[in-house]
Amino acid sequence: MCTNLISISEKIGKLGLETLAKQTGFIKSKPQKISPTDFVLSFMQCIGQLSISLSDWANQLMTISNTSVSKQAIDQRTAGPRHVAFAASILQASLSEQLSQTIPSDDTALLASFNRVLVQDSSCVQLPRCLSTWFKGAHSKTDRPTASARIQLTADLKTEEVIQVDLKGYRDNDQSYSSEIIGLLKANDLVLRDQGYFVLDAFDEIEQSNAFFLSRLKPNVKVYIPQFEESIDLLKYCRSKDRKGHRTFEIQVEIGQKHRLPVRLMVQKLPQNTYQQRRRQAMKDRHQKANHSDQYLALLQWQLLITNAPQDWLPLKAAYPIYRLRWHIEILFKCWKSHFHLQKVMMAQKQIKVSRAQIMIYLYLAYLTLMLMGPYMYLARLIFQATGKLLSITKWAKMIANDLIDYNQILTENWILHLARAATYEPRTDKENHLYLMWQHQIT
Repeated sequence: MCTNLISISEKIGKLGLETLAKQTGFIKSKPQKISPTDFVLSFMQCIGQLSISLSDWANQLMTISNTSVSKQAIDQRTAGPRHVAFAASILQASLSEQLSQTIPSDDTALLASFNRVLVQDSSCVQLPRCLSTWFKGAHSKTDRPTASARIQLTADLKTEEVIQVDLKGYRDNDQSYSSEIIGLLKANDLVLRDQGYFVLDAFDEIEQSNAFFLSRLKPNVKVYIPQFEESIDLLKYCRSKDRKGHRTFEIQVEIGQKHRLPVRLMVQKLPQNTYQQRRRQAMKDRHQKANHSDQYLALLQWQLLITNAPQDWLPLKAAYPIYRLRWHIEILFKCWKSHFHLQKVMMAQKQIKVSRAQIMIYLYLAYLTLMLMGPYMYLARLIFQATGKLLSITKWAKMIANDLIDYNQILTENWILHLARAATYEPRTDKENHLYLMWQHQIT
């Protein structure tokens, strides 16, 4: 893939690379033969190749800056913690830049009650076996070591800034990471997280920090009415409410068998097509450790949220739109995984230093964030407002990867109509998409 050098240069030019390089120690006071901008730009020009070697990187740097450097010089710039810190700061700045352009003010208005609204999520990438000491992968049936990295992302949706990016091993799962946010919390923060981070002790720690949480309830967690010893049958309770016409309601409950945590349980019955999608996904996920019961599958028809925030801070009608804002991060992860070959690039590195692997991951993800995320969200909203159709991330990414997109043309009326025709979701699937539901909610 021949990337658009002008577009990349413009986008990374907004990140203040010289400042980031000095803050992280990537450059010292004396002039450097390889400037921070050329270092980053030359790597991003390699993206599209299924293998990126030090020689490829050096050749691109020569093309861009007319400066001849050896592959050993590139190796020296990818050898230590300060170089890794520089690359991580670029990803963090790229994410913040795009996040500030993708969350509309009518969404952030929902968050006025809270100091910050922190969303956490993670995504994984497989790595070559030589990195298994640092990034332990899934357990293998053959007992051969595997390597995978888990990227943990914490962002503040209110200030539209990324607070922290961590690169962990695959076995450092979301549950084990759930308490890491405690050190970042301030009073009156709200934490949004999915079921992967569901740990009762972590919720208790958030409350002890004078902060709040909003999370999906895990269906297998015991739910009690206060002062009653027996847990309630949640499916039976929801169906009883449904028969009485209550599609959305809340109740004060306690969750957890050993230590009962008081929470507000907010319940919303989902549209049938959304329920069927969730059920199909759950059936795909079935394995020995997740052999879902019929009751579990039936309970997927309801969105079950828990919070410790008071009603005047987080009214029932605001909880679901706020929880949907997590999907700005989900869309980012989909952009990272759509038709670009980070995993193949990394797996092609049969022998690689851990520091260079980290730098390549950070810079590759920064590229995808800048070149995919921002333009996708902007165009998707334009197309949705004009046609009611939702731009497919996968189809959009494929067009960019195949050099079918000219960034100077995509905003013309003909291009908008063409993308609506050629690069949107099928009608049956777009209405199950959370971004579709979010924008449809805003319009109606």
